[in-house]
Amino acid sequence: MTLINPLAKYALLVAPITSAIEERFLLVGSGPARVAVSTTVLVSTVAVASVVPFFGYLMSFIGSFLSVMGTVMFPCLCYLKIYKAQGIRRIEVAAILGILLLGAFVAVTGTYTSLMNIIGTF
Repeated sequence: MTLINPLAKYALLVAPITSAIEERFLLVGSGPARVAVSTTVLVSTVAVASVVPFFGYLMSFIGSFLSVMGTVMFPCLCYLKIYKAQGIRRIEVAAILGILLLGAFVAVTGTYTSLMNIIGTF
């Protein structure tokens, strides 16, 4: 799972970028051109990752901050907002608050660690 997760995220992240490039240069129907655009985006990403010395720490920072916000905290807050009018049991509110506190702790700890690693490379 550790290996599959970044690969799936990379494909999901790069697909809109390659689609925008294809539309910009009117390459939508061309198979070889799509392969060339996708390969160019992949090679440029690898080049940036190889050249920037703290690229891994930067990705760790983005992941610890945004991933926790998007996958843990945001759904809990949306659930509270949607079902607040219908009434939520106290046990549910307590569980959601526990998840939010844990998510906040993970986000703060991961972000702090990533920032310290980035600062340490200078």
